[in-house]
Amino acid sequence: MNELRGEKIDVIRWSQDPSQYICNSLSPARVEMVRLVDPEGQHAHVLVPPDQLSLAIGREGQNVRLAARLTGWKIDIKNSQEYDQASEDSAVAELIAQREEEETLQREAEERLAAEQATRAEEDARLRELYPLPEDEEDENDYIQDQNNEVIDNESEASELKNTETDTTNELSSNEEDGAR
Repeated sequence: MNELRGEKIDVIRWSQDPSQYICNSLSPARVEMVRLVDPEGQHAHVLVPPDQLSLAIGREGQNVRLAARLTGWKIDIKNSQEYDQASEDSAVAELIAQREEEETLQREAEERLAAEQATRAEEDARLRELYPLPEDEEDENDYIQDQNNEVIDNESEASELKNTETDTTNELSSNEEDGAR
């Protein structure tokens, strides 16, 4: 206990089944049923008997908050005797429809943004061809200068090679004349 500094901890059994995992996370409260009302949105209704409501919720909602954080699901604790499945299902259906509409709007906005960015990039490229920016001209000038330097270097090398050949030819001719004397 010294390592935990007096903190109380609960160990719960993990389960691949979300319903069982949620049920385990709310122990020691007795859970009658876990309804996964929106599996995609990870929203669950947990039905408990009236005498277990306060235990499942915890002081100031701490138990249900910790269970939700642990499982990654939005958990609503409901009194099993007052639970009206039809009205709850219609409320959840509205929430799901709203979420799906928001996701669709978000996807459409992202697609419009991507199309607009592509159009602007094309327009920028076209405008740069017509009206080059100073940095574009500098890049072009640097390229031309590099090409000119390369030509000059090649010409210098060719001239040096020619001079070397001429010197070699002159030496040979001079050596032949000396040998002929």
